[in-house]
Amino acid sequence: FKIFELRLKYFVANRMELNIFLPIMNNKSRNNEAEVNSTGIGDFSFFVGYHVIKPNLEKKTKHKLILNVGIKLPTGNYMVHDSNINRLPFEMQLGSGSIDGLFGVNYLWMKKNIGINANANLKLNGKNSFNEQLAGSTTNFISIFYKVPIKKVYLYPAVNFNYEYTKGLYTHKVLDKV
Repeated sequence: FKIFELRLKYFVANRMELNIFLPIMNNKSRNNEAEVNSTGIGDFSFFVGYHVIKPNLEKKTKHKLILNVGIKLPTGNYMVHDSNINRLPFEMQLGSGSIDGLFGVNYLWMKKNIGINANANLKLNGKNSFNEQLAGSTTNFISIFYKVPIKKVYLYPAVNFNYEYTKGLYTHKVLDKV
């Protein structure tokens, strides 16, 4: 599974930002020498972030805390078929076909050129027209980074730790482990 995202961030007020994500999906699967591909636009999502703590740029140690709430819309095709007109499995679809709620918190700590960024996110998933529903999921990560200024550009090499969890996919209220 490959995901390329187009991202937009816009500050609508001093402490409030709007984030928009448009994923371009590239899913491939090989089973018994048969290869299946599905490529295209995924589910569009947007969320509003409120800066509870804004960093003081004059201090050597900076803190930032953002609370996020958003929605994922069913813009990706969730009815992708193979050459035999069979619908591909849920995990191979470009979209979920459901409207989902997004909630998260982001904390950033930075001293001089070193920093830590921690994210905790929760997604509550709706059902699609096939009565499929991905169980609620969490996505968490910690990133330790170093700020490298090069003229007017900054590079942020980082070490990232990710953890994602969901029980699986419910079809007609029956859990199918994914």
